[in-house]
This record gives sequence, structure tokens and C-alpha cells, in this order.
Amino acid sequence: MAMDKIAVLGFGSSGQRFASLVSQRLPEAELLVYSSQQLTGESFRSTSDLSEVSKFEPTIAIICGVASNRLAMAKALPKEMRGVLIEKPLAVNYEEGIQVTNE
Repeated sequence: MAMDKIAVLGFGSSGQRFASLVSQRLPEAELLVYSSQQLTGESFRSTSDLSEVSKFEPTIAIICGVASNRLAMAKALPKEMRGVLIEKPLAVNYEEGIQVTNE
């Protein structure tokens, strides 16, 4: 079986917790963290360029960034993935959230 490639989008307290859990529970997985912060000295790859997440070709993604950015993060993911966990809420209002079902 191929190694999992997991993307964590957002590195606030939830993102840090998810990245830590992935590193602990799936040490063989390749982990990429998307964050607006400049991350250094971490045990995983990081980027502040959202287009790099799609190029990474994750098999699983965890979206836990700022609510106002979650919809853009979801749209940036490749369509061919095994799973996506999106921390609630997906969007800041109903109109923005309903876009997901219309696309």
C-alpha cells in the first residue's frame, strides 16, 4: 500500500493538534502543513502557498484554518482524495457554504 500523504490546512491550535496526532499515529505518512505563518524547525514540510497543497497531491486533508478561509482551502484540494475532514464551520455564512454543493 502506498504511503499516505496528509495535508493539514491551518496551523492554529487545532492545526497544531492535528499535525501532532498525525505525526504520532502515522509516523510513516508524509505530512504537509499549509499556514500563513513562517514555520521553521518543524518535523514536517510546510508552505504558505495554497497552490502547493494541490501539487503535494494529498490522499487525506484536514482543514482547520480560519473559518473565512476554509472554503478556499477546500476548493484548492485535488478532487481525487480518500478523505477530507473539515473543522466546523465550513464557511462564515450560509450563502458562502452553499457554494460547495453548487460546484
